[in-house]
Amino acid sequence: ANIEKITLPFVGADKYGTTNTVFSHIFEESTYSSYVPQNLKTVVITGEVDIPDNAFRGCAGIKSVTLSNGVKSIGDYAFLYCDGLTSFEIPDSVKSIGESSFAYTIGLKSIKIGNGVKSIGKKAFYCSELESVTIGNGLTSVDTEAFANCHNLTAVYTTDINAWCGISFADEYANPLFIAQMLYLNGKLVTDLVVTDGAESIGSYSFYAYYALKSIKIPDTVKSVGYYAFYSCAQLTSITMGNGVESIEHNAFGYCIGLKSVNIGNNVKSIGNSAFRGCSVLDGVTLPKGLKSIGSSAFYGCSLDTVEIPDSVTNIGKSAFSNCSSLTSIKLPFIGAEKDGTKNTHFGYIFGASS
Repeated sequence: ANIEKITLPFVGADKYGTTNTVFSHIFEESTYSSYVPQNLKTVVITGEVDIPDNAFRGCAGIKSVTLSNGVKSIGDYAFLYCDGLTSFEIPDSVKSIGESSFAYTIGLKSIKIGNGVKSIGKKAFYCSELESVTIGNGLTSVDTEAFANCHNLTAVYTTDINAWCGISFADEYANPLFIAQMLYLNGKLVTDLVVTDGAESIGSYSFYAYYALKSIKIPDTVKSVGYYAFYSCAQLTSITMGNGVESIEHNAFGYCIGLKSVNIGNNVKSIGNSAFRGCSVLDGVTLPKGLKSIGSSAFYGCSLDTVEIPDSVTNIGKSAFSNCSSLTSIKLPFIGAEKDGTKNTHFGYIFGASS
């Protein structure tokens, strides 16, 4: 067949995606791409449908796929090995992008993710040749390794910094910023992060190892700072934290080696394990009066010279202040790990001693 373009209301045998859900079904009963006409370059899907699992898998000759603003989801492996695609726009109607949906699309250079997308599956863009990604404002979760091995990524674009902060990334390779190292907010590179009123959380891994970041301001509306949120941000020097923050999760600011000062909000109740570990030039911190717990290795290797732990604290983790070589004074509400004296009751516990 010499067909070059086709417009369809759905992919496969029926609109409901119950049987024969691969694109090639309408050309020949087959698996995946075997019978797709070689001259076919453009596909348009017009219906309010789901793109099924494996729908276009291996259709390497197709250069363009357009989804109408009505398509509801993109299934697992839907565009796996679609090497001919160079760009892709996901409409606002799509709610989810499945596992490995665009993996190994070696020609794909850019993708725009619509504002309706809430989740991106595991390894969704694994080993693609992406150079830029535009993230929609509705995204809330990205599964493991979604952007792993996308070595050409140089830019991530967003129009809403609060929406970006609300995304929970499952690991560093779920976040395209870890590789791209350039986050643009309405076209401007983010170096001084100002989260605005209305944001409720800073998601896990949201700025993991983001080298360009120099300062952070978090408003009172934010309740939590997620694990590894700002881990290893080497140029970060200052943090101003709003009084709404109640928890700083584990490793949130670990190994921010340029961090000199941090203003911990007055309502912080818990500081997680290794939250400030390895912040080697951090020489001053005021712990709020309502603080309840300090995690293990929370301030390991910091340059603190004096520490005053408020009476509200009920537990302190092992090695919380270990390797703080500049420490000359510490005020404690109790000795050991627990205020009730039930375990690890020796003074050296918070400095790393086992017995």
